[in-house]
Amino acid sequence: MILSWSSSGYLIAGFVVLVFIYLIYQRMQFEPVIYGPRECRKCFRIIYTQECPYCGKKPSPQE
Repeated sequence: MILSWSSSGYLIAGFVVLVFIYLIYQRMQFEPVIYGPRECRKCFRIIYTQECPYCGKKPSPQE
């Protein structure tokens, strides 16, 4: 493409590279869902609260 279209090929190739860099950047951004069901990042279970009841706080043993 670069050889056949000379200078405009560089623009198209550069645009494609920029689009992929943008998509990778968006994928790496971490925005946790605060409300509703979601997956815990540690134990991968579905949770409905802000903190995971399965791996968040360990219950203290009753004496």
